[in-house]
Amino acid sequence: MPLQFYDKHQTLELLNAIANCDRDEKSKEFAKEKLAKLNGQT
Repeated sequence: MPLQFYDKHQTLELLNAIANCDRDEKSKEFAKEKLAKLNGQT
């Protein structure tokens, strides 16, 4: 089931924060993958 984003702006801000600042590398990688999909890069 695909992810559904109800407020894309807030979702992007949150994913960017996780991708850049989270201490957990798995969380960073997850956020980076989701950002890439949302931005149409994959």
